[in-house]
Amino acid sequence: MPAPPTNRLDPFDQAPPCDPEAEAALLGSLLLEPALLRTEGASLETHHFRDQQHAILLATMRKLVRAGQPIDEIVLVGELSGNPLFGSKPGAAAFLAKIAKATPTTTHVALYRDRVIEAWRKRKLREAALDAFQGASNGQSVAGILTALRDELDQVENVSTGRREPTDIADLIDEFPDLKEEIIDGILRRGETANIIAAAKTGKSWLVYGIALSVATGRPWLNRFPCKRGRVLLIDNELQRETLVSRVPTVAHEMDLVLEDYRGQLKVESLRGALKDLPRLMGELFDHRGPAEFDLVILDAWYRAIPEGVSENDNAQIMQLYNLIDRYTTQLDAAWINIHHSSKGEQGGKAVVDVGAGAGSQARAADAHIVLRTHEEPGAAVLDAALRSFPPIAPLPVRFEWPLWTPDARLDPGKVKGRRTGQEQRQTEQDRQGIKDIQAALSDAPATLREIRRRTGGMGQTRSERLVAMMEKQGAVVSEEIRVRGNDCRQYRLSENVVHEERTT
Repeated sequence: MPAPPTNRLDPFDQAPPCDPEAEAALLGSLLLEPALLRTEGASLETHHFRDQQHAILLATMRKLVRAGQPIDEIVLVGELSGNPLFGSKPGAAAFLAKIAKATPTTTHVALYRDRVIEAWRKRKLREAALDAFQGASNGQSVAGILTALRDELDQVENVSTGRREPTDIADLIDEFPDLKEEIIDGILRRGETANIIAAAKTGKSWLVYGIALSVATGRPWLNRFPCKRGRVLLIDNELQRETLVSRVPTVAHEMDLVLEDYRGQLKVESLRGALKDLPRLMGELFDHRGPAEFDLVILDAWYRAIPEGVSENDNAQIMQLYNLIDRYTTQLDAAWINIHHSSKGEQGGKAVVDVGAGAGSQARAADAHIVLRTHEEPGAAVLDAALRSFPPIAPLPVRFEWPLWTPDARLDPGKVKGRRTGQEQRQTEQDRQGIKDIQAALSDAPATLREIRRRTGGMGQTRSERLVAMMEKQGAVVSEEIRVRGNDCRQYRLSENVVHEERTT
């Protein structure tokens, strides 16, 4: 029996959606008032235009703005006439005249822009549907088709028209009545990112295995923070596979766990010898995955996942990596933990968010910045954290007794190694100011200690000698023997490095 007739359109026979009148009117508005390129036209891209001549005109206008050149008919004709789509100068002039005629006023420029972007959205949806159709016809996996569809739909949903309407707080309360689910209660929620920072070779990875097994089995971490039982992915780029396979069961055994307790709950991606940077790694691991596949992802270690050419000290570059993590934690509906090392030197006198090598943006971008600072007592540390969606936690003294970190209530959390007393901090500030005064005294000309004391307004002899010796040891000043009135004495001057810094700042 023949199939009943259908009214469905064959997508391959339909012309792509477009709105040429709106494209021309929008460009005409921008020609009338080029300043609109920075306001109503700020979100426009050349690919939003179906007509290639229209797209080239927008790109040319943007180019002229960047170069500080006027946007007028003479300049535009000269620029466009070199393109084969416009041909000679008369052809370019005729095109511009047609565009100018399409728009007598800029009153409706926002409407034209919205129509252009709406037509582009429809084209993107059509492309996504055609790609899905062809993928299904060619035997592509469902997971691959869905991943490509999600990417296309993200572009359609997230395109900006340059206008935003704030949301009423009452609507947000209705839409999000509860905070996201805790993965580690009091520390980390779904969709959040945490950093765990400690000095090199202090046992960060052992701490991480405890977290991974606690979440995988639903046991409290450090016997203090309840965990939701969930699936964990541990990405390790430091250890040989044999070492990793030895460590995790060792920690599990000390936690009174057997393999069956976490079988199927803890997966590992071992990258030693086959390193991949963060963007490539996340694309390969997660582009084909959606929510509910993992509840927690742990990256050990952060520094080995930074792409080549990206400096860990560059705030903008590091922020982009955290933005990438945010994208995938949203897609996976999972929490994420980075394991990273602290900067060199004592960490006791620093604020929590200042502990960690590299750019300060990594602490600001994370929802939980957890630090492990060495205690005065050997083998012990103090765990502290700056948290975004939980109340502050009290510093927690912990002890590493291989292979486990465990709380130790006998330790004083205030006795962090390198932390100065109030008097020591005041002395440090006084020394810092004294050094600035000496540097200012030497900025014009070299001087002996006696002359330095005079130029600084009578700094004491003992203090000036101590600070100058400190500066010389640090390479801030250099000295030489001279004779003054028949007597040998030492003269000081600023080092070339300090002089260069003064000139550049």
